[in-house]
Amino acid sequence: QLKKAISKPISIKRDPFIINNTVFMFDEKIFKYQTAKLKDHFVLNIVLPNAIEVMNEAFEKFHSVRYVYAPKLKTVWNFGFNQCHNLYRIDAKIVNMHQNAFSTCYSLPQIHTESIEKLDEAAFQNCLNLRKFVNNKICAVEIRTFNYCDCLTHFQMCNLKDATNLWLKKAKVDCPKCAKLHNDKVDYEVGVFDDVIRQQLMNVKNLCQLDDRQQIPTLNVHLPFDIQAQVITILILHEIKELPKKALAGQLRLFYCRIPSCAVINERGFFNCTALRYLDCKNVKQVGAYAFSQCYSMTQYNCHNVEYVGKAAFCQNHCLLKIKFNLLVEIGDRVFQECRSLNFVHAEKLKYVHDKAFNDIRVWQVKIYSQNPIKQSIQYQAVSDIPRFQEALYTDKFLERFSLLNLLRRRHLAVSKAKYYERITENFSTLQWIE
Repeated sequence: QLKKAISKPISIKRDPFIINNTVFMFDEKIFKYQTAKLKDHFVLNIVLPNAIEVMNEAFEKFHSVRYVYAPKLKTVWNFGFNQCHNLYRIDAKIVNMHQNAFSTCYSLPQIHTESIEKLDEAAFQNCLNLRKFVNNKICAVEIRTFNYCDCLTHFQMCNLKDATNLWLKKAKVDCPKCAKLHNDKVDYEVGVFDDVIRQQLMNVKNLCQLDDRQQIPTLNVHLPFDIQAQVITILILHEIKELPKKALAGQLRLFYCRIPSCAVINERGFFNCTALRYLDCKNVKQVGAYAFSQCYSMTQYNCHNVEYVGKAAFCQNHCLLKIKFNLLVEIGDRVFQECRSLNFVHAEKLKYVHDKAFNDIRVWQVKIYSQNPIKQSIQYQAVSDIPRFQEALYTDKFLERFSLLNLLRRRHLAVSKAKYYERITENFSTLQWIE
């Protein structure tokens, strides 16, 4: 009923209003002054049924927003959605994207790009999870447009003639009018590593080349942690008990990881895994210093049984919304520094919080629930009730969850023969999503 209501044209101007964690705005042009007060709220969804233009900096630094509904949107001006770290989906067919329109949207995996006619400088810069760009209208690319889009593996621009400013890393490129750039024979598809799959089940095309001098190893009990190439996107390690220091540091394309038996994640184990979004590590007891630092895209962890967390362990997890610890007693120095979307920490046995645990986060943004008395601070609020949030995506389906299941199914060349495939998919269907 709400979808039908907002789809009808509204002639009377109305001020923005909020229902739970969803913002509704009915103007045709959205300005920065209209959205300024909304930054004080924990916003997950934005509904713009009539918006044609999003003006300069209108939604800049709305760190927690995950879904935008704007069916009539045609133009996003400079920095319109800049630094919307959590933005996962936008329903819009945009024609004009100006400077830094979606830059530093770490979590954005895809966006409707076929309708774009104007694409300005740095429009998608630092979109770490952007995986596909298809457009047959644009003839040239401005400087820094796709810089640091490390997961961009499929790039198609049939009318592109000038690639001077284009910087792509290991992407399958379809640009027939640009001979120097065109490369449709190299396939850099997702690599799936499972320690119970034998070497003969690994398809070289699916995993891509690790290194010119290195053969794909037999993965039996452990992963060879000396792999330098940033090609792993799905990682399943059933038997490993302890993740070595810097084991997966810098795996920029790692998207999903499952380590069900692991008890210890050592220092910088997942450091700078900028695309990592899903992690199943329910038996982990110890998390070392900087273990998940710079995991910009992580939305949640299920490490409820953690007893020790090292210095800056979750530092710069820009997309982390909430986290739960059943056994943790102390939150130490800079553990959640720069976690700009973090809203709630559930730690029933927590007794001590370091003065700098939540550095560089908005005052009183974080709420902490514990059964023990917690010293109040300007950095956080100790609360007696557990807050509830609505589903993060404004749809009648858990689209994010389903899209992830489909991603796994599409990797059938390697995954369909895996012993634990059913367990993998079951795991996704039972994750604790935002309520």
